Amino acid sequence: MSRTISAAFWMIFALALAACAGVQSASTPTPTPDPIALVTQAAANIRSAQTFRLTIAQTGPDYRIRTVQGTATFRRAEGQYITPNVIQAQVRVVILGIPLAIDIFARGEAQWVRAVFTGNQWSNAFIFAPGFNPSALIAEETGFNAALNALLDLDYIGVETLETGVSAHHLSGLATGEGMNALLVGIIQARGEVPVDVYIDTETLQPVRFVLRMFEANPGSATFGGVPELEATPEVTAEPQTEPYVWILDIYDINAPAELDAPAENADAAAESTPETMPETTEDAA
Repeated sequence: MSRTISAAFWMIFALALAACAGVQSASTPTPTPDPIALVTQAAANIRSAQTFRLTIAQTGPDYRIRTVQGTATFRRAEGQYITPNVIQAQVRVVILGIPLAIDIFARGEAQWVRAVFTGNQWSNAFIFAPGFNPSALIAEETGFNAALNALLDLDYIGVETLETGVSAHHLSGLATGEGMNALLVGIIQARGEVPVDVYIDTETLQPVRFVLRMFEANPGSATFGGVPELEATPEVTAEPQTEPYVWILDIYDINAPAELDAPAENADAAAESTPETMPETTEDAA
């Protein structure tokens, strides 16, 4: 009888200990990541990338540019960056109700444009973004590094799964507009403090998305293909802006093979500008 009681006692005691351990484990919260440490690491990681693709999309009110030939509306830009100073991209706009795709290629400060107004051939007679150099995207004092370091009053929101399936740390805060400008390749010039959401891949700690919200449309230096008649000037509206312009910058295919459709006169120079360790470049036919 005593043995039965003793066995029952020890069984109850063991169960009680297990229950207490379970309660203690459940009550111990997972430490919240340090936002500053996350953005510092993300900045270092993207600066070490050999290649990456990026898209810039705009939602909210149409971002309209008044030109002497009519109103141009920005739709989307997407391209690939190749270290140290090469980018190829396509910008989509609507001018006078007509969709227009403009291809751009830049190596350093040299730029080429290809569109219907160039006969769909590369031309260096047009400058898309005066003064823009692709190396600014990863330079220590500009680009991603400046954008991440420009974040103020940073809050850690939590882990979210983007529609691409990427699990990402979501950070939110304010940033100085000047620190964000290089990311948007001269399309706009942000000023003052801008609300920004940053998403950092939980596995690679690479920045995968920036979301900027602003109420003022400040056109940058981009001239929509370098056509002088289309140089951007703000479109004035009589009513105050109540809905923000939202700019979404996605970064993906980091260190994927480079794919260039370079201008013929620049193809060899573009290849020579990349380090031996970068992924093999392939050139598609125009």
